[in-house]
Order: sequence, then structure tokens, then C-alpha cells
Amino acid sequence: MGDSITRGVGSSDYDPTGEDIPGSGDPAQKRNIGTKSWAAKFADLVTTKYSGQCVNNGVSQYKTKDLLDNIDDLIPVNTNMVILTVGTNDRNASYSTLDTNVRNLITAIKNKNIKLFVFSPIPFSGATGSLGMEKINNIFMNACKDLSVPFYSLFSEFSAFIGENNYTLSNYFEDSLHPNDAGHNLMFNIYRKSLKI
Repeated sequence: MGDSITRGVGSSDYDPTGEDIPGSGDPAQKRNIGTKSWAAKFADLVTTKYSGQCVNNGVSQYKTKDLLDNIDDLIPVNTNMVILTVGTNDRNASYSTLDTNVRNLITAIKNKNIKLFVFSPIPFSGATGSLGMEKINNIFMNACKDLSVPFYSLFSEFSAFIGENNYTLSNYFEDSLHPNDAGHNLMFNIYRKSLKI
């Protein structure tokens, strides 16, 4: 569950012509049926390894409050686990507003008795907004610590990989906001490593 990056925007075969995403507006946004985004690769890995079902409810332009407002539609009945990656579109929010929204969203998912894994958003190569991605990362980290929810920093892992290999963010982005195939693949590997899948 997340925003356009989770939906798969930026991947070279992004094709939003699949099923309607419940809770994504009117008219509803449609699921990406491409295979090169991190979420598509992750869903393929999970369904192959565990014979389960994995649904991508990444919604373009959604912020934490949008996910919270539509949570009952976005999380199907009988869901066992949610991977939450959101926050990029919240970069112009105030610190206190985002902190409140993050805590409310995490609490709402926890109240459904669902196993939750929270990942902060990745850095990006455009204007960072009033908060900046590192502060957003820290808001999620602190909220997860206080609410006893597993937290993984995509921001730190992605940034470290770029720095250690002397790359630039532009090598991994389709535009200033969305990762390209290389960026999606890097994200997929971070998710897989973090969750030991």
C-alpha cells in the first residue's frame, strides 16, 4: 500500500490498465500490470515462494491521510500482512501534521490485527519540499518505534547504495520523483533483503 512509486510509475513497462484500485477515487485508478516495478517483482516473489496472493494498492498522488481515509477499501478482508511505503507526496506538509497522520495510519492498520511492515520513502532528485525526505524518514522511524512496528529505511539504504558506488540519483530516476527500472530493481532488492525473503 502506498503512492505512485508503489503503483509502479517510472518503470519502463508501467501499464495502468488492470483492475480498479478500490478506494482510489472516482473514477477509480487502475492497477499497473507491468512487471518491472519493485512491487510487481515483490508480488511475483511472494506468490511464487508462499503460494499466497499479493495485491498492489499503490495509488498515485496519495498522501498518508488519503490512505487513512480510504483504509477499509484499500485493505481487503482477510489480509494477513501490509507493506506500507508512503510519504513522498507529504513533503510539503508540516512536521506535526505528517507526524499525526503517520501515527494515525499505523494505528488504524494495527487495529485490524494485520502484520505491518513500514518502509520510508526513497530520496529523490527533485525539490525536497518544506520537510525534505530525511525528516520524513525520521517521522516514520520515530512513529514505528513508539508504536512497536517494524521499520525499514528505504531512504537510508537507497542513499547508501548511491554513495558507496559513486552514482548519482539521476541514474536511478525516470524523472525527479519516480524511479526508473534500475531504481525499482534497487528498491526490490532492499525489500527482499530487509524482509529476508
